[in-house]
Amino acid sequence: NHILLPSGYVEEWWALELEKSIKSFDKIDEKVEDFIKNPFENVPIAEEAVHLSRKFDIPLHPSYLDFWGNLTVEELDLLRNVFAKNFSVTEQEIVLDYEEPIKKILEKAFILHKIKDNKIFFSRKMNFIYKTIFNLEDKNPIKIEKGDNVFTYLYKASLLKIKNKAPYFMGSRMGRPEKSQRKSMKGVHGLFP
Repeated sequence: NHILLPSGYVEEWWALELEKSIKSFDKIDEKVEDFIKNPFENVPIAEEAVHLSRKFDIPLHPSYLDFWGNLTVEELDLLRNVFAKNFSVTEQEIVLDYEEPIKKILEKAFILHKIKDNKIFFSRKMNFIYKTIFNLEDKNPIKIEKGDNVFTYLYKASLLKIKNKAPYFMGSRMGRPEKSQRKSMKGVHGLFP
């Protein structure tokens, strides 16, 4: 009688949504069918993931999702503004000056980054993803309304569906089995017919 927690958005869900949405199309590329048959081995590159998301009106592939649900809308808006300010159109790259509040937001969303010479760098594929989902070429601010959450904010920015990669976290506590004492039991331990 325990309430089941919703699953995070994973490759299996993405493949099922892709399979459902391609039924209305006559001719499907063989590569798209491979994404459905084996979603763990056949992962689209960043550009393909965005293209598939737009063409078939499905959420972005989970490989390119960060833990956006960990952030507030205000933190996400701050991050987008910093990304937009530091996005180089010619280089197609985001390079941020090291700032502690931004670093904390990146860590909170588990965004992979490197720090070198007091600058924050991202991988090339994620530069493309961030440019797309934050619509960095448009410097206008995103209008935040009262009921917005981070996923509606991202949809307003990019018109891409972004799902929650991990809506819940569960922790566990591990003991030290090497330190446990021998348990002596009295009486019958098992019955044999």
